[in-house]
Amino acid sequence: MNNKSNKSPSKKSRSKSKKSKRNKSKDKDSDKPTRPLNAFQLYAADLREENAKKGGDKLTFKDIGSKWKRLASSKKKVYQQKYEASKAEFNKEMEEYKSKKKDDDESDSEEEKKSKQKKKATSKASVKSNKNNKKKDMKNKKNNEEEEEEEDEE
Repeated sequence: MNNKSNKSPSKKSRSKSKKSKRNKSKDKDSDKPTRPLNAFQLYAADLREENAKKGGDKLTFKDIGSKWKRLASSKKKVYQQKYEASKAEFNKEMEEYKSKKKDDDESDSEEEKKSKQKKKATSKASVKSNKNNKKKDMKNKKNNEEEEEEEDEE
C-alpha cells in the first residue's frame, strides 16, 4: 500500500532548490552596511569567548538561551546599551550609504536609463504575448476537441 512515488522530495533535494533560489536573488552589495548584533547575540559572543578562554566545552544556543533568561536585568541592560549604540551607528552608516547610492543612480547617463526602460517594456510585452499565446492555445484545443466530437458522432 505504500506508494513511494507519492512521497514529497527528501529534505536534501528541497534544501538544494531553496539555495539555488536564494543565489538567483539580487546581487549583494559589498558596500552596504551590515546590521548590528542584538543584545542576546552580543551576550552569546562574550559568553563563548569566556568559555573558550577557560577551555570548556562548546556552548549550545539552548545553554546560552537559558543563561540569558536567568541573567539579571542590570547585566542585560549593558548588552542592550551596546546594541543601541551599534544600532545608532548602523543607522548613520545606512543613511550615508543610501545617499551615496542615490547620487550614483542620479549620475547614470540618459542612455542607461532609456536602455533600462526598454528592457522593462520588452519583458512586459513578452509576458503579455505569453498570456495571449496561452489563450490562443486553449481556443485551438477546444476547437480540436469539438471537431473530434463531431467526427465521432458521424
